[in-house]
Amino acid sequence: MADIRTNGTEEIDDTLKLEAEHLAQEVAYAVHDIQLSSVLGAFDDRVYINLTTKEKESFCVQLTAQGFKIVGKEYNKVDEKCCKDNQCYETLYSLLDKVSPQYRVSFGNVLFQKLESLKSQQSDGEDG
Repeated sequence: MADIRTNGTEEIDDTLKLEAEHLAQEVAYAVHDIQLSSVLGAFDDRVYINLTTKEKESFCVQLTAQGFKIVGKEYNKVDEKCCKDNQCYETLYSLLDKVSPQYRVSFGNVLFQKLESLKSQQSDGEDG
């Protein structure tokens, strides 16, 4: 259940903020840096995420109910001119897959390690 807090007379739903915090932890291994923007703030309909890819490219990403969209090429900066295609991605993973070849490599390595671990566990189970 989402956290609901009040802002004056208005209730604010923390669902997007909680999702962004969870995703930041989940993809931290595959990026150089990722954090919620404390400057742009979190609203009930949008949250801003600052991230730097392993290639050292910085982005300000907006998360809304529609998905993830790059809105700037600097932390805490929304620049409508920066991103001509204005593409909205369904997941943060698909956005990272598009902008960071090293994300794909990191993701592939982690997946391979997990599969190897499962294979090893199965082998150990068969031996016992």
